[in-house]
Amino acid sequence: CRYFPVRQASYALAMACVGAVGRGVGEATAPGVHLRVEPGRCSPERSGARISSSIASGDDGVTMILPQGVMFRSTAPVEAAIVETLAYSDVFDYPLRLEELRRYLPIPTDLNELRESLDGGIECVSSQDGFYFLEGRSELVDVRLRREAISRPASRRAIQLGRVLGSLPFIRMVALTGSLAVLNSERDGDLDYMLVTAPGRVWMARGFTLLLGRLTGMAGYTICPNLIVSENALRWPEHDLYSAREICQMIPITGMGMYDRLRRANRWT
Repeated sequence: CRYFPVRQASYALAMACVGAVGRGVGEATAPGVHLRVEPGRCSPERSGARISSSIASGDDGVTMILPQGVMFRSTAPVEAAIVETLAYSDVFDYPLRLEELRRYLPIPTDLNELRESLDGGIECVSSQDGFYFLEGRSELVDVRLRREAISRPASRRAIQLGRVLGSLPFIRMVALTGSLAVLNSERDGDLDYMLVTAPGRVWMARGFTLLLGRLTGMAGYTICPNLIVSENALRWPEHDLYSAREICQMIPITGMGMYDRLRRANRWT
């Protein structure tokens, strides 16, 4: 087994969404969420939520239909990239600061060009208190600030436990991943990790991680080894937005040299 996929339904939802173009038809579901995936189209429909958007990408730009029936269309690469990036983050109720938006854009853009595009006004993009989000989603600012306050103590605990995992002789790198890596976790959120192991030690690393998870579970902390790879398999097989975001936002805890190797092996991100 080369790696273990992410468990969270929301991540599976996002993976299906960003991988929809050119991959045929599929469906992904999560509690309160139904995602219909068709070639070139992603349509998250949230039961009882305040937003239901439809996004279509093509050679002629991006078209977005907001819940209010407002259609956004742009052939400007930067504007299209901004909308796509914010739409992806919206799946996780996660508005972005300016530097974060620049970091996660699917095209290289300097900060001045990005700021000019935003200052010029993009029809379906709004901002508040230094955060950018899709129009009509200003409540996400409070959601993010609340989750940041919840996530900070959990993040410190996750780093401590990650160092315990990193002390095992067959584990070459431990990185914090998932919502906690970006301080976007709820109170009962898991501690998600990516592990890089010595060759032939993937299953052993998984076993020790789950054992540690049983012990920490008694203290109320759930450890999830979402991704485990051998140091001989650092090249990411999927070149998509989901994978790029996971790699770029992970926080290395131990094994900085191996982390550098991972990033060099995946320069496309």
